[in-house]
Amino acid sequence: MISYFATIAGLLMAVAPAVSTPLPPQSVPMQASPSPEAKKLFAQGQKAQKENKYNKAAAKFVQACDLGYPASCFRAGQVYVNHLAGNDANVIADDLFERGCSGGDQESCAALAAPSAAVISKNEQQDIDALADKISMASDNTKKLAADARAKRDSGELKAAADLFARACSGLHTPSCAAAGSLYLNELASPENEALARSSYGTGCTFGDLNACRILAPMQYQGKGGKADLEAAAKTYAYLCTFKDADGCERYGALLAEQIREKRSEAFRDATLPIIRASMTKGCQLGNVIACSDAGVYALEGFGGPVNLDDAARYSRLACDGGKGPACNNLGIMVRDGKGVEANATMSKGLFQKGCDLDEAAACNNLGTLLMEQSEQMTKSFREVTQTLATKAFQKACDGADDLGCANLGTQYYLGKGAARDFAKALPPITKACDSKVGRACYTLAVMHRQAQGVPENLSEWRRLSAAACKYGFAQGCANIGIMYLDGSDGMERDRALGLTYLRHSCAGGFDLACRRMTSELESAKGQ
Repeated sequence: MISYFATIAGLLMAVAPAVSTPLPPQSVPMQASPSPEAKKLFAQGQKAQKENKYNKAAAKFVQACDLGYPASCFRAGQVYVNHLAGNDANVIADDLFERGCSGGDQESCAALAAPSAAVISKNEQQDIDALADKISMASDNTKKLAADARAKRDSGELKAAADLFARACSGLHTPSCAAAGSLYLNELASPENEALARSSYGTGCTFGDLNACRILAPMQYQGKGGKADLEAAAKTYAYLCTFKDADGCERYGALLAEQIREKRSEAFRDATLPIIRASMTKGCQLGNVIACSDAGVYALEGFGGPVNLDDAARYSRLACDGGKGPACNNLGIMVRDGKGVEANATMSKGLFQKGCDLDEAAACNNLGTLLMEQSEQMTKSFREVTQTLATKAFQKACDGADDLGCANLGTQYYLGKGAARDFAKALPPITKACDSKVGRACYTLAVMHRQAQGVPENLSEWRRLSAAACKYGFAQGCANIGIMYLDGSDGMERDRALGLTYLRHSCAGGFDLACRRMTSELESAKGQ
């Protein structure tokens, strides 16, 4: 009879699958409510702008922005774009819009989303208010309301201005809708005024103001100024997408994917995936790198249409070059495996490294795995250095909540590769990975309890963790349980039928020792 006691010295490092994980946006700290000094500077900026002293206005608005007043960041950006010509005016404005958006100013976010739609260039300078009047469907009386509103706003009578803009908006003076919404949402912020802002932006969006739509959609999604309405937000983003708004296309696809998760309907899923794929592809072609990352995944996995490896590689490359770590990881896997592109270990290593540098945990795990594979072909001194780098990559992967990275980090400490052998250091990441249903980690943990490695010997845990390893797809765990049943060992009651069942499962999973033990048992039974 073949004796068997499992070890893990020959275990391979696990490889993370291709995934797309949205990254959180960067943020600039802003105050919940502007300080008195910021408000004073903002008022001074308004006064200077009214007097056509644009350099002074910009300076005051920037100072208020620096003090944490998001709406002032937007006003400063507007002044730079519309009144202060220069090669770097747009660059300065974009930075100001980004700061305002990070602080929650929706107009800044809209300006970032489509600056060409948000401003009129200096070279084509016109009277913006007069232009808005010309293209408006509003009556002369309504246009006069808008003019009165602008006068009130410039004189600092903001509540009166907002109410007049709202009346003009109701009279189909579309630019007044965004003006009313901005005042209600920012300078006159309150729960009641948020509802008025949402209503104003909704009217503006209905009559074709894309900037109003850009502000309305996140309000609908977040439940700002009313109830959260995922489907309404998706429709607004879809409308933006039809007008070639890249961010609108990406958000439309993302919200449809969220609806799939909520509805849990196969029919809805099958009907919606092609729409998501088309929306992400369009968003990518229009320049949204998040859409490129998702479009690459859809093309790679065949979601919403056939697998298209050329598209997968192209879109993933665009997203990776745009700083999206998940796309770097996905492209690295394609290059490593020669899937749709020529296999190139050096290039895949570079892509995994870039993804890891961008804090994509799965890329860190794949980088560590590749380094470990390459280290086996190196001389001792280079092997040790390379395995140390692999351990660092696994540590970053585990810190980033990658379960396979934790399993691999624990294995490094368990085997003493890339770090000194240390059962105490191996235990936390291996336990974390096992708790996350990584079968190989549960198996390693089982062996540690059986051999008293970093923990007291515990046969109950040895049995429980071996069963968990089997349940989570690790064949050696099934072999452990099978042999305990066959031999009646380690506190397990002898049960030949159950033992053979577990061995068959392990053998089917590719564990040769289980196949040999099963064959031996069956032949032994024939001879009796």
